[in-house]
Amino acid sequence: MKKLIFVLLTLVLALVVACGEEKTPTITITGESTVYVGSEITLKAELANLEGEINWYSSDENVATVSGGKVLGVNPGAVTITVVCGEVNKTYDIIVKGVPVLEVS
Repeated sequence: MKKLIFVLLTLVLALVVACGEEKTPTITITGESTVYVGSEITLKAELANLEGEINWYSSDENVATVSGGKVLGVNPGAVTITVVCGEVNKTYDIIVKGVPVLEVS
């Protein structure tokens, strides 16, 4: 009987502890980190413990634009893509490279 009560109390305590944990909302961004001028890459944002609309922003639209995770290289340089959902945000650095030029001799 004591064993049964101990097991039941342990289970109740485990449930109370598990239910009381706050889950931190996070955004994870995955994808390529380099794009060429005139080319496009697609980034993916995964939300954990978070719901809502995802908004994408470029730190410099003269270097790269972003819409729905699709990043278009505009001019060579570095740019930071920011994903925002509610009050949570995550950044992702992108390098935009010029298109390689082949010389013909």
